[in-house]
Amino acid sequence: MTQSPFGTKSFASCVLLLVASQLLFIACEEPPEIQGPALFEKTIGYTNYDECYDILELNSGDIVAVGYSGSGGLGEADFLLQRLSPDGSPAGDSFYGGPQFDQCYATLEDDDNNIYLGGLSNSWGQGYTDYHVVKLNDDGEALWSQTFGSPALEVAYDMIWTENDDLLLSGSYQETPHANYDVGVVGLDKDGEKLWGSHFGGPGDEVIRSSCLTDDGHIILAGWSNSSTTEDDDMFLAKLDGSGNVLWEKAFDSGGIERCHDVLLCDDGGFLLAGYRFIDFEKNRDLYLIKTDSDGTIIWDCTFGGELNEEAWAVQQDPWGAFYVSGFSESFSAGGNDAYLVKVSQSGRVLGHKHFGGVSHDYSRSMQIARNGDVLLGGYSYSTGAGVSDFYIVRTDTTVNPL
Repeated sequence: MTQSPFGTKSFASCVLLLVASQLLFIACEEPPEIQGPALFEKTIGYTNYDECYDILELNSGDIVAVGYSGSGGLGEADFLLQRLSPDGSPAGDSFYGGPQFDQCYATLEDDDNNIYLGGLSNSWGQGYTDYHVVKLNDDGEALWSQTFGSPALEVAYDMIWTENDDLLLSGSYQETPHANYDVGVVGLDKDGEKLWGSHFGGPGDEVIRSSCLTDDGHIILAGWSNSSTTEDDDMFLAKLDGSGNVLWEKAFDSGGIERCHDVLLCDDGGFLLAGYRFIDFEKNRDLYLIKTDSDGTIIWDCTFGGELNEEAWAVQQDPWGAFYVSGFSESFSAGGNDAYLVKVSQSGRVLGHKHFGGVSHDYSRSMQIARNGDVLLGGYSYSTGAGVSDFYIVRTDTTVNPL
């Protein structure tokens, strides 16, 4: 019998939940590795830590990778934007920040080719860290920057457009020092003026890592919560109206620790949550997906991994309905961890996987399917580059026939 590419412990298990709580267990086939090398792999950095957390294909076809740099730009850490041509050639970089630390986690582009960076700032604002947004023109010149926050701590991990073409920041909010973290959202216009803000949470911590907008303009937030009676982290999903009022919120407890790093609005109007789970602290982490309908009711979930650790950090859907999930794998790697890409069917069946990296640790933290169908991965590498860690950018094709 052919040995599984997942090794002795490896598995890919999916559960489809049907009406009347009737369960249908679907045995996922062992995933064949997606064949085909990267179209390009780039490490870009300086003398210290440089880490990419979001990647975006611009209207022009160029690519921007954003994150933060601790390599001695303007402060302890700065927003860092790296621009590349479609073939991966470097096309410029820019640092933005103050005398302390400023970290970027998200980027957007508007129809006028202006670029927006969102994250946190310890250099400006009234708290330890505040939501921080910078608007740039197409040449990378800062047009304005704004901070919003309380006397304690705020972090913007994601940024999306609303139906009115306003910006929405989402992340974590702390009202006072040492308080629990709440869900935090802020709406602002393209001139940086704050339109509204909202925060809510339970007796524990709620952390929002991702957001999306429904076709009717509602806001979806996803992350994790430990406000349940077990006090373990559970994947968390909430729906808000366009003014930030909570319509519903749900936590998903599979009996272990689950965290969501990304949420996707699927072509059927439901949502796919991507992250990781483990049952106890003696077990390794596995990639974990939850597919819900538009009301947040679970349709199926899927767990897969190898002997060691895997995490999902980003998810996209192609025009044929297949899901691409990226993150990192310790089980399938050339060194410590490798950037990891998995293809999954609409019903949760694993179709294939591949990894990228060197002799040390390499991570994918973001992904976009480009207009030509290629997959763009953005993260950071400890394997190669100029510093301790460097931006790591991969462009690859899928190489698998459409469903």
